[in-house]
Amino acid sequence: PRRRCWNGVLVNVDFGNGFRPKRMPPAALAARLSAGRRNNDPERIAILQAKTKVLEDKAKELGVPTTTGDVCNFLATDRPVDLLAEHFSLTFAKTPDLMEHKTTTGEVLRLCRNLNGLRPESMRRLLRWRMGLRYEQATGEYPSDAKLEELCAAEAEALKQQANGELKAALATASDAAASTEATGSSRTDSAASSVMQAAPSQK
Repeated sequence: PRRRCWNGVLVNVDFGNGFRPKRMPPAALAARLSAGRRNNDPERIAILQAKTKVLEDKAKELGVPTTTGDVCNFLATDRPVDLLAEHFSLTFAKTPDLMEHKTTTGEVLRLCRNLNGLRPESMRRLLRWRMGLRYEQATGEYPSDAKLEELCAAEAEALKQQANGELKAALATASDAAASTEATGSSRTDSAASSVMQAAPSQK
């Protein structure tokens, strides 16, 4: 028999007897390995919270905002990109059942735990996950891949138009403010010049 390490458990393997180990892992460990770990498992949640705390402490040292949001607000808002930019992490405190959704993968949980410095592809991943859940909540069924792509493209275009409209409004406001300031300054200059002329003695 040879000793082998299987998933962290040291076992003796007899290669002459159908490759069956002489000693199986403990029943609790075997059940966990075979069934997998649930996302809402208390032990897993505690680990995620501890990791989030470490990341938040590092962010505070760097002067990065550490505001925590909730997934339910991320699903409800019509400004999802702004919400991601304004928060350090997203929690499932109000919607723990979403941790068990088929689309809530380990990658999604990792991205929700640390929103700082999201790359474009990571942000699109979260927005796609959000859109699928929103559609399912509204219709009762999860969209097909083609439908989800269509919904994401439509939302991206809407967000683009929204950002362009806000930019134009901001530029117009800034332009009006600059014109008003210039007019006020010109008026003050004319008034000062007039006062000087009146105060100066007349020359003959």
